[in-house]
Amino acid sequence: MSWPRQIVFESAFDSRAIATIAELASAIQPSTNDQTLQGREFRYAKARWLERSSSTEFIFGLLTEMMEIANRDFRFDIQGFGEPLLHVTYPVGGHFSWHTDTSYGTMATRKLSVSVLLSDAPTFEGGRLEFCPGGALENGSSAGSAIVFPSYMAHRVSPVTRGERVALVAWMHGSEFR
Repeated sequence: MSWPRQIVFESAFDSRAIATIAELASAIQPSTNDQTLQGREFRYAKARWLERSSSTEFIFGLLTEMMEIANRDFRFDIQGFGEPLLHVTYPVGGHFSWHTDTSYGTMATRKLSVSVLLSDAPTFEGGRLEFCPGGALENGSSAGSAIVFPSYMAHRVSPVTRGERVALVAWMHGSEFR
């Protein structure tokens, strides 16, 4: 496997699924007290957590299938989702500085991350998902595309300069790395 490595699923979510996700997220108040909000200089976005339920089960199913396919390359010990899904909206000026998706506590067992773009690329500028090393991907930039990558890989969302970038983020967990 070459480095950096991300696996892109073009058109992973169709327009109907994207609309359903938007409807589910609109019924949830943005989060104000969690690890996703660490100061505007580090991250500026609106975060909403989608809990696992009968309404969201189809989303978890699609993500599970993609992540299991991607894991054929990564070969991590994955066991399932340990957290709700994160629906995140980046307005003009919105961004997320360089970071990894692993840390301590519940984040210590994240193995694979997935970011699903829910907004159409022509409706916003900036807001590119970039990796270090590697920069931004040329593919995976249309609404419904999903990018799966190791949770320990450094990445960021560059500042949005026009419109609004909306994404759905999730993490597949497993036993801690040894």
